[in-house]
Amino acid sequence: MFKVLIADDEPKILKGLNQKVQKMGLGLEVVGLARDGRETYELAKSLRPDILLLDICMPFMNGLDMLEKLNDLNISMKVIVITGHEEFEYARKALELSVDAYLLKPVEIPELKGRLSKVIQSLIVEREDARLRDYAADQLQKRKDFLAEVFLRDIIREEYSDEEITAYCDQLGIRPDLRYQLMLIVDSMESSMSAASEFYLRYEVEGAARERFA
Repeated sequence: MFKVLIADDEPKILKGLNQKVQKMGLGLEVVGLARDGRETYELAKSLRPDILLLDICMPFMNGLDMLEKLNDLNISMKVIVITGHEEFEYARKALELSVDAYLLKPVEIPELKGRLSKVIQSLIVEREDARLRDYAADQLQKRKDFLAEVFLRDIIREEYSDEEITAYCDQLGIRPDLRYQLMLIVDSMESSMSAASEFYLRYEVEGAARERFA
């Protein structure tokens, strides 16, 4: 369920939007109602909604000015502006602030539902992308030592470009100016040694990555 904050200085419109959103069957939860720009700002900071339905002309703080302040705090949310003002300057500033939709009052239910549906789809995709990134980061952390060993071995074989070396060093937490040792375990059958023996071939890699940049 995604959280919605609704902001409008007209009580009748605020109540109507609240009822409409909750009856749409989109899996949305209205977590707050704000009647002016200052209240919207404080609720957005504390509630961290996924979606903000925002009027422009409100007391104490213009809706778009309030949104600009929220952007400075890096508070991420989808924003749908619902306003009775169609002046170009409002629309231009809304576009600069990456508003997701700009609807004019009186907004029809099918139009609002359609816009909300698109916003929800974007949120679902973003959450899935974030989940996959977290999974990849977790797997990288678990296999970091092994991947670092393979990477250093492959540097010796000159299998990476300078740009790739820079990127992989950063990902694996490897400093190119340090000294590393690689241990390659050679199968006893291939090394012609007895089965009970273990033969270790050690490669000392001193500044291997650094030398590639020389």
